[in-house]
Amino acid sequence: MKRTLWLIISLLLVVMALPALADTPEIRLSVRNGADIVLLSWNSSNDAPVEYFMVEMLCANGFFQTVGGINPEEFVKAGELFTFSFKPSGQSQGYRIKAVLTDESVIYSSVSHSQTAESLHSVCSAHTLTLTLPDNWTSARVSVWNSFGQEVAFVQAQQQESQINVSHLPAGTYMVRADKPSGIAFDRILKP
Repeated sequence: MKRTLWLIISLLLVVMALPALADTPEIRLSVRNGADIVLLSWNSSNDAPVEYFMVEMLCANGFFQTVGGINPEEFVKAGELFTFSFKPSGQSQGYRIKAVLTDESVIYSSVSHSQTAESLHSVCSAHTLTLTLPDNWTSARVSVWNSFGQEVAFVQAQQQESQINVSHLPAGTYMVRADKPSGIAFDRILKP
């Protein structure tokens, strides 16, 4: 009798937990290394209410160190791409994303190791961003991202050297990212 009661209670607890497990987002993370910066890009699989994201670096001692965070208050759609870039101060064994949900529960992405990205050369004036794609790149989607992880300009580049009008952007630091099916290239710019 006790064993049957215990089994029924256990099954009820599992059944009650299933909807919560179904709502838990999966975080897909990509990490790229440039010449002097690391670019992390990720998205989640559903519309879970995320309070904030933390970027963590796996150190040689096996512990994770927080390197920064993003408050996604204006991002609410599933599949929304988040980006974070920084200059690493030490050697990393990998990176992961920590998502703190509004109910204070925490989920983690799997640890992702960085891949080397191609170099993108860009020069920015007050009105125009001139960029040179890596060798053997004849076309790519080139986007400009602000420090909040929002795409603020883009162009479909059809030649190795292209220009983007950035006169509408305020002065500041931006990430320039070029994507094509076989790779990614990026650079950080300072717009005067």
